[in-house]
Amino acid sequence: MEKSKDKQEIHAIICDATSITNLENTNDLNTWGRVRQLRKALEVADDYPVFASINSEWEALSSFRGKINGEDLFKRDESEECYYDPLGALQNYTESGFYPPPEILFAVMQCFEIYFSAGGELSLEDVFFGPEKKWVGNESSRRQKNNVFLSFHVYMGFEHAEVKHKGLSPKSLESIADDYLASPFYQIHINDIEKPLPDAATFIRNYHRWKASKGKKDKK
Repeated sequence: MEKSKDKQEIHAIICDATSITNLENTNDLNTWGRVRQLRKALEVADDYPVFASINSEWEALSSFRGKINGEDLFKRDESEECYYDPLGALQNYTESGFYPPPEILFAVMQCFEIYFSAGGELSLEDVFFGPEKKWVGNESSRRQKNNVFLSFHVYMGFEHAEVKHKGLSPKSLESIADDYLASPFYQIHINDIEKPLPDAATFIRNYHRWKASKGKKDKK
């Protein structure tokens, strides 16, 4: 009886994670709440071939990359601390040369399922970010302004990993910011390359504001 109950619970977890028909909002899929649902399903889906297969393949890949002194460079749930949403995480994993966790792939895939099933009644903007907000503009234009801080966040992570791996003396945050602002990682996010570089102290203050506001948004 207990075994049957366990199977029913697992089935319910899988159904909740795969259903896209009972959403309150069209943009409920591109959220960390949905990713957590999918991650939970992947962790218990031994008898569900698609979930079990992609989960085991990702874990095998993860065992061969991103290790610093035996520790994972990226933890599976760390994306929620770094990126606004699953779509942003997918973009940045890909740009960094890493495979994203499968729950992120599934969340983004489900967004496209909603978009195609709507038959033209929804735009990608609606599905991924929700309706355009009056006086604020669309999400994609707002997000472009924040990409520089996300890029710095990732850059800083690699700097810390290198210091730990090579046993070097840690750099100050201001020194890391100086290096970043002089690097191509910063330049690719700037429309006007002739514009003077911000000073490191101001940049760091703005970065901390961005991180604090992003944290509030991610509690979803």
